[in-house]
Amino acid sequence: MNPSPSSTSGPSTLPSLSPSFLPSASPSRSPTIAPSKPTITLFRLTTNAITSGGSIAIEESEGDVIAFTISPVAGASDGGLPYVAVDSGTATIQTFGDTHGVYEITAQSTVNAGATQAKEFVVLPDSEMDTYLAGLSSTLNGMTEVIGALASAVDSDDIQQHLNELKHYRNDVDIDVLPFISLYSLDDGFLPSQEKLDGAGFEATTGDEMFSSVALDLVKNFVQFKEALDNGDATPVLDAINEEALKLVQDLEESNPSIYGIISAQFEVDYLVAYLIPNLIHAIVDTIEKELDGSRRRMSERSLAVLPLLTAVGIRGLCLRKVYTKQLVTAGKLLFANTAVLALGSLLDEFVGNDRSMTVMTNNFSIHPYGYRNSIIEVVPAAKSPYPEMYKFFLVGPDVVNRAIDAITVIYNTGKTVQNLREAFEYMKSVRDALQDEADVISQTPDEIRPTCYNHDSDCVTLQFDDGFEDPIDECNDLF
Repeated sequence: MNPSPSSTSGPSTLPSLSPSFLPSASPSRSPTIAPSKPTITLFRLTTNAITSGGSIAIEESEGDVIAFTISPVAGASDGGLPYVAVDSGTATIQTFGDTHGVYEITAQSTVNAGATQAKEFVVLPDSEMDTYLAGLSSTLNGMTEVIGALASAVDSDDIQQHLNELKHYRNDVDIDVLPFISLYSLDDGFLPSQEKLDGAGFEATTGDEMFSSVALDLVKNFVQFKEALDNGDATPVLDAINEEALKLVQDLEESNPSIYGIISAQFEVDYLVAYLIPNLIHAIVDTIEKELDGSRRRMSERSLAVLPLLTAVGIRGLCLRKVYTKQLVTAGKLLFANTAVLALGSLLDEFVGNDRSMTVMTNNFSIHPYGYRNSIIEVVPAAKSPYPEMYKFFLVGPDVVNRAIDAITVIYNTGKTVQNLREAFEYMKSVRDALQDEADVISQTPDEIRPTCYNHDSDCVTLQFDDGFEDPIDECNDLF
């Protein structure tokens, strides 16, 4: 089919696109969780993000004939305009190698007069980090649908197929490498700090304050839900946390931040995207797998035992998807529209060299035997995140030291500077890949962060390990 901004496709034979875990399918749900008004679903995107040159599958509602149009979001896109192609009744969004930015696809039903639906999607640069970002969107969209299908099939023999699909989605989410990702990578340089914007005369808008406040509340809510899953709390506890989450998601979707807002909330958004959402995907699928395994001997009672949980985690999956999509689109729009302005004002930060990527301070206070409680490391990180999980350390045994040195030489010893977060991701991932399969390598994250160091460097933070450093070769006479 020839490229065109508008195409029409035939009816689809796909199942209903309304996830069965939604409140309307479960009369026991609290009415405050139900949608405020009915919506017409004409189509679903298998992902809301793709890298340049890629495609997005469109799943159309059954028994309808739909015309699609795609338009760029003003000031937030460039390159070739994506188009809808139809092959054997299956529609896909096609992009070009230079397509980049945020776009809106609109569907109009030719069967139900006046029925329309629009969705935004983001075309990211073709980089390794952006491939992970696009993959996370695909996972969230797919996982949400499969949980709905699993809830519908909970008393049938189809549960194993759906469970396998969920496990596949979970296994595709690499929770060890995702803390290195960020939605806020520029082509050249780094976003400035909030303090730098303040000094340049930028001021927070009402939308910025709302966006930052909601981001922080979402962090607390997502942490609370994960802790409830890990503790095996009863479904009513999950329901109450979900009810708050749905209100926060609505507030997030209504927020309209400026560039100031996403910079002031950057640590919270990075924590949500790079740590909490990926780890909640794992926790949700782990919990479903455990509950289904435990109920197999009582097939007739499986619905009663498992359906409330599937409803709760299904709603949570919907929240994860909505939060991630909103953050993707918001970052795409604001970075596109404001990077040139920040550059003209000399406000973009440069990566100032090897000594500032991450400096580990060694002094008398940071040398301890392995296993020594409250051991600390002082570091000058690239970004001073307040969340311990965003710091990752590899402790390596003597057999792997040379390999570790070889892996980081490209950063520290060649004089090469990192130009943007995409390059930083590639370097950090290469170090992780070189070390992850070795027996005498241990990955640790700190338990506490203190914003000061003994040397009084304002860029330095102290990272504390409550139980000390683990010994990668199990010889506790060694020192770190």
